[in-house]
Amino acid sequence: MLRVTEFPYGRAAGSEVAAPGFGPAEVISSWITPGAAVLDVGCWTGDLLGRLSVSHQCQVVGIEPDARAAAHAVAAGIETIVAGGLEASFALQESGRRFHHVIFADVLEHVSDPVEMLRRFEPLLDRDGTFLISIPNIGFLPARAKIARGLWEYEDSGIFDRTHLRFYTVRSGREMVEAAALRIERDAYVGPLATRLGQLGARLTGLRPGLLAKQMVFEASLT
Repeated sequence: MLRVTEFPYGRAAGSEVAAPGFGPAEVISSWITPGAAVLDVGCWTGDLLGRLSVSHQCQVVGIEPDARAAAHAVAAGIETIVAGGLEASFALQESGRRFHHVIFADVLEHVSDPVEMLRRFEPLLDRDGTFLISIPNIGFLPARAKIARGLWEYEDSGIFDRTHLRFYTVRSGREMVEAAALRIERDAYVGPLATRLGQLGARLTGLRPGLLAKQMVFEASLT
């Protein structure tokens, strides 16, 4: 297996993807085509891929640079490439494999050039395939209140995760995706209301996503 450090951060333990209620993982799952080939970049222990292989009968592959996390995915029967994102993308291109969905869930905020990362994976998409992307919203109301008080304290997880290299609002998040020559087909916004009220809470969050969304989720296709 490949093992490099170009893409050092996968989905951290305690990530919002694993949050209860209706979060990014639930949004992404609802957008997955049954039976599709799915690649999860930064799959961590493979929980989302394991769910998709059962609920949607998907053919799943994960990329995870953390060997210990990847070992859990492998033990669960998930094909896992232990490598950085860029190195893994080259290897998959050489193999000629293609995917209907490529997932970047809580990943792009950890890389120095997310637009380039997306572009590197575009050759792995089917012609009608899509990227499924979730990123945190620095404009989330509690985050704004914290900054307004003059506080910027890094934390072990969440919006102020100390391993984040990029921070996005709803507007700049969309601009980042579009800068990779992708077209956003649909979006969803989740936060505390979605955690408590499920899809109804997500719809309410979507009324004022800039303030109420803790995370934003985009489905994007090649233009």
